[in-house]
Amino acid sequence: MSGLENLTVQETKREGAGEGWGGRSTLKKNSLEFENLCATPISDNWISLSNNKSQSQSCGWKIIEGREKIHPNNGSGSECIWFQLPAHLQILIFQHLPTLADQINFLTVTKIWRSLIHPLEWRVNKEGVPYKYPWLLFPQGGEKGTRYNLYDPLTNLTHSISIPESEECEVRFSNKGWLLFTKPPTSIFFFEPFTRTRIQVPDLWQMEAVNGFCFSGTPTSPNWKIFGIRHLQQRVINVWYLGQGDSNWIKITVHSATFPHPSFTNPVSDGNSLYYLRENGSVIRFELFTDDEGDTHIGWHIECSASRYFGKSRQRFLIWYEEELIWVFVDQGRGTHLVKLDKRVGQWVPLNRLEKEITYLSQTTSGSTREGTEQNTVQMSMFLDNEDSSNISYMLEKEKYQVYKREEGGYSQISHLYHAREFLSATWIQPLLLPHMFPTF
Repeated sequence: MSGLENLTVQETKREGAGEGWGGRSTLKKNSLEFENLCATPISDNWISLSNNKSQSQSCGWKIIEGREKIHPNNGSGSECIWFQLPAHLQILIFQHLPTLADQINFLTVTKIWRSLIHPLEWRVNKEGVPYKYPWLLFPQGGEKGTRYNLYDPLTNLTHSISIPESEECEVRFSNKGWLLFTKPPTSIFFFEPFTRTRIQVPDLWQMEAVNGFCFSGTPTSPNWKIFGIRHLQQRVINVWYLGQGDSNWIKITVHSATFPHPSFTNPVSDGNSLYYLRENGSVIRFELFTDDEGDTHIGWHIECSASRYFGKSRQRFLIWYEEELIWVFVDQGRGTHLVKLDKRVGQWVPLNRLEKEITYLSQTTSGSTREGTEQNTVQMSMFLDNEDSSNISYMLEKEKYQVYKREEGGYSQISHLYHAREFLSATWIQPLLLPHMFPTF
C-alpha cells in the first residue's frame, strides 16, 4: 500500500494563530466552501493541493475577470487581447514561465486561462530531493495532536495533514524533508510525513531533559548525526550525540564558571560540530574527535566571545548556511537584525542584506534558501492576530514588518509585533514533493 493512501490533506483558514504569545489556534473549513477539499491522494504517487473554486481567492493574487485588454509598452496605444490567442499558444506561454509562482499567477488572471490548466498537483519525489523552499508545519488545536497544518508561504495556502504516528510526540527538528520526533519516555525516530517512512533510532534516556535537538544529513544517508543539548542551569551544559550505526548515545557534561544563564536558542550543526549560542552572544562549539583507539569523544571551546550586538531581544535564532554561522535576533518593536560570525577575528559583524536569500525562522528549525517568497526577507512562524491571521515577514532592505493582505492581493506594512501570535512548536520543512501542472487537453 502506498504511504499516500492514508494521507488526508485539506485547505483550511486560520482563525487565531497558534499558541505562543498568548492564545491557541482553532481552524475551520475554508469559508469559500471548497468541494471535496482537494489535496487528497489521486494515485499511488500523486496528491492534489488544488480546489475547484477560484484559486485567486486563496493563492493571494488579484484576479482580472473577463477578457481584459492589455496595452503593450510600445507606446502605440494599440490594444492586444491575449485571450484571443489560440489555446495551444496560451499553453506554450504557461509552459515557459520560469517559476511556480508565475504559473499560479497565470491561473489567477482569468477564468479562460484557468480552464486551460489542471489544478496544481504535488508528486512524491522518489529520489528523496526536498523541494526548493520550506513550508511551515504546526499542530492543529494542541501541542501534541495528530493533525498538522502546512502553510505554503509562496501561495499563501494552508493545508491540513494527518500524522497518526505523531500521537503523544513532539517535533524537535527538520532537515531535508525529514522530521525528528521524540516520544516520552525514551523513544526517538526520524519520520517523512508524505511517504510515512519511519526510522527508529536507539532510545535516549533522560530525553525529557534535552531542550534542543538538531541533525545533519538524512537518515537514508551513510553519515547522519544527531545532537542534543541541555542547558537548564547556570555553569552546566549536557550534550548528547548519536551517529549512523551507533547503538548507544554519547553524553558529556561540561562545567564552566563562564557559562551564563540559559539562552534557549536552537542549536545548529555543520555536520561534525554542534554550535550553541549563549545568552551574552558568545558561541560554544562542541566538536567530535576520535582517539587512538577509535572511540568517539566530544570536545568543546569558545568559538566567539560576548557580542556588543547582544540586546534584550526576546527571540534569537541560530542558522548554519553555506559554511557560515548567522545569528538572527527579533525585537518586537525595533525590527529584526542579522549578524554573521567572522571566524578570522572571532566576532559578530552586521549583515544588512541576504542578497537573494530568504530566511525562515522557527523555534525548532531555522534556515535560508534562495527560493520562496520575496527575496531579502525573513519569514516568521508568526501570524497577525486578526480576522485573516496573516503571516508575518520582515523586509531587510526597508527594515519593516509586513503581512499578506488576501483581499488586497499584496503586502501591507506593520510597525511592530505586539499583536502577533507564534507557533512555538512549529518547524519549517522542505517537503519531498514535486509540483505538477498540465494542460486540460
